Amino acid sequence: MMTILIVMTVWLILSVVVGVYVGKCIKHCSYESEALILLPALLFSSQPVSAQFAPKRDLPTVTLTANPTTITVGQYSVLSWTSTNADSCLASGGWSGQQALSGTLMVTPTKTTTYTLTCSAGRRSSTISLAITVIAPAPTVTLTANPTSIAVGQSSTLMWNSTNADSCSASGSWSGPQAISGSLMVSPTVSSVYNLTCVGSGGSATSFANIAVTSSGLTPTVTLTANPTTIPYGQSSTLTWSSTNTTGCTAPDGTQGPTSGSAVVSPISSTKFTLICSGSGGSASASASVIVTPFAANNCGLQLGGPVIFCETFDTPYIQPPVPPP
Repeated sequence: MMTILIVMTVWLILSVVVGVYVGKCIKHCSYESEALILLPALLFSSQPVSAQFAPKRDLPTVTLTANPTTITVGQYSVLSWTSTNADSCLASGGWSGQQALSGTLMVTPTKTTTYTLTCSAGRRSSTISLAITVIAPAPTVTLTANPTSIAVGQSSTLMWNSTNADSCSASGSWSGPQAISGSLMVSPTVSSVYNLTCVGSGGSATSFANIAVTSSGLTPTVTLTANPTTIPYGQSSTLTWSSTNTTGCTAPDGTQGPTSGSAVVSPISSTKFTLICSGSGGSASASASVIVTPFAANNCGLQLGGPVIFCETFDTPYIQPPVPPP
């Protein structure tokens, strides 16, 4: 009798509890929950169970887009998202934290990044992901020559600058690795093309500069002086010369000399010295005369009888004066 009483008491309590839970779940639970509570309700309720279940709630949905989906370093993209049947949204990947059920956000990733958004309603959720591709900016390079036209023996300066580059290399009329920016003086002897290629994570870029070399340059000049210009027979004079726009100087007898300098001469008679200097722009000449006076009166015959051509070079050749009678 006692056992029957205990069983009936437990049966009554369970019927009340289950009945209350069924009433609440009819409005809020999913079909799965409804099925779980319906079975014990049928088993333990002392009265017939009759319930009209609420319509099943749809799964959450979420959309996520990026505009644009490909950018370069330093640019931005705009994320846009919407959701339905969701109570909350949570970001992960390239972003994080709670997000509104719909919205927009500007992002500036520095490398290719995946953005994920999960929107939930209870135990149900929907997740979407997208990637924004980030590419490195393309390198640029400029190469110039100043001046772009020179004569043989002259120089030009190459100047270059690059952006978004890690290294540069030269080719054409120059070669080897170069700094990503700089300058260099060159002296080509023929018309030349200078190439420069710079490489970065975004690719490569090439620039070139032409230098035209002409055979005609500036007009040469030359000066020649003698010091002293008049010397006694047997003495010396110093010839001094200088030139511009020249590459070498030559005496009339073919002797080669520098473009500037000095030399000591000791002519035995009055002499005209000539120097010819040449360059890419032509040639120029200069002369200097050294007048030689006789050492003694009785040497004049030797003077005149020797290299008389030098005496004849001048308008007033030296003539020995007559000796007075005893």
